[in-house]
Amino acid sequence: MCNTRYSLLLFPLICLAVAGCDHVAEEEDDEAERRESRSTVVVGELRLDANAQRAIGLRVEAPERRRPRRVLALTGWLLAKPGHENSTRASATGFYLPSDTVALPDIGSRQAAGQPLGSIRPSFTPQERAQLVIAKEEADILIQQSRVSMEIAATQLESLREGAANGAVPKTRIRELEEIVERARVAQREAQQKLPFLPTEPYDESLGLPPQPVTATVAGRVVDVHVKPGQFVVQGDPLWTVADWSTLWLRVPVFTGDVAAIARDVQCRVTAGSVTVSGSPIDPPLASEAGRRTVDLFFEVANATGALRPGQPVEVRVERREATDDVSDEVLVVPRLAVLWDGQGGAWVYVATSAESFRRQRVEAGEAIDSGIVIDRGLDDEDRIVTQGSAALYAEEFKGQIQLDDDD
Repeated sequence: MCNTRYSLLLFPLICLAVAGCDHVAEEEDDEAERRESRSTVVVGELRLDANAQRAIGLRVEAPERRRPRRVLALTGWLLAKPGHENSTRASATGFYLPSDTVALPDIGSRQAAGQPLGSIRPSFTPQERAQLVIAKEEADILIQQSRVSMEIAATQLESLREGAANGAVPKTRIRELEEIVERARVAQREAQQKLPFLPTEPYDESLGLPPQPVTATVAGRVVDVHVKPGQFVVQGDPLWTVADWSTLWLRVPVFTGDVAAIARDVQCRVTAGSVTVSGSPIDPPLASEAGRRTVDLFFEVANATGALRPGQPVEVRVERREATDDVSDEVLVVPRLAVLWDGQGGAWVYVATSAESFRRQRVEAGEAIDSGIVIDRGLDDEDRIVTQGSAALYAEEFKGQIQLDDDD
C-alpha cells in the first residue's frame, strides 16, 4: 500500500521535471536560432541581418569623388601684433610706492586699463629744487600783481563810467581800462593753474608735492616686471610691460618657387599641439632680407583663449592654387570612420556585397583631407562601403576567434 502511495506522488514530479527540461531545450534552440539569424561569419564574408544593423547604427554609402584641396605643409612662428605690447612708464623721477589696495602686478597676471598700480614719490636734485621754488615765488608774485592791477583798474573804470554818462570822459579811455582789467584777470588765472604742480610753503625735503599716481595704460597680460617697491626710477623708465595677445601675427617663410602657387585669398590652418585655429592672410609693409631664398608670408591669428604665445613655432597648412579644372584631378574620398587600421599600418574597409552581407577589403589609403581619407587603390566608384559601424562589424567578425582564459 505504501509503495503504491509513493509511486503516485513521484509520478507528477517526474512529469514536471521532464517538461522543464524540454522547455529549457526549446529556449536554447531559439537563442541559437536568433544568434544564427543575427550574425553569420562565412569564409571571407560577414552576414548581419537588418535588426542587427539597426542596433549598431550601421550606415552604408558610396565613396565620394571630389577634387581635394592641395595644401603645402610649412612651419611658422607666432609674433606679437605691432602696437599690442606696451610698457607702463614712470611719470616722474622718484621712489616707487606700491598701492595699499591693489597687489603688485606679477608676470602672467592680467591687468585692466586704468588700473591703479601705486605711485611715485618725487625726488629732486638741488638744481631742480631751486627751480621749483623760484617758479612758485614767481607765480605768487604774478598772482599778487595781477590782483592789485585789476583792483586799481576796476576802481578807475567805475568812476570814469559815471563821468562818461555826462560826456566828460572819452570812451577810448574806458576801453583801455577794461582791457587792463581783463589782462590782469587772465594772468591771475594762469598763475593759479600752476600752483597744484608747484611746492607749497614751508619748503621741506619733499617740497610738499603729492606722490604721482601710476595707472595701467592698456589692458592685457603682464609679460615683464621692471620695478620693485621702494626702487628709485627715472621719469620715462618702464615699470611693467603688458601685452595684448588676443590677436597674433604668424610669420611663415616660403621658398620663392612656391609663393606663386599659394592661394593668398584663403585662410591657412595653424596647429600647435592640440590647438587648431585659422589664420587670415595679411600684407604688412615688411621687407625681406637681401640674399634670402625665402619670402615671409604673414597671417593674423585669433587667440581669444590665450593658448598661443609669441615666439611659439606652429605647423601651418596653406592651400595651393587650383591649376586646372580637369576631372581627372578628382580622387576617391571616404569618411575617416570607414577606415580600419591593423597593427602593420594596413587600411581596411567593409564593402557591402548585398543588403545583409559585408566583405572586409584591403585598400591603399592616401592623405587625410578635411574629415575624409583619400583612397588611392582598392575601391571603385560603384562600391558601397560601411561609413558608420565599421568597428562593430570588425568585432562581430572576430568574436568567435577570441579565446577565453580558463579560471581554473
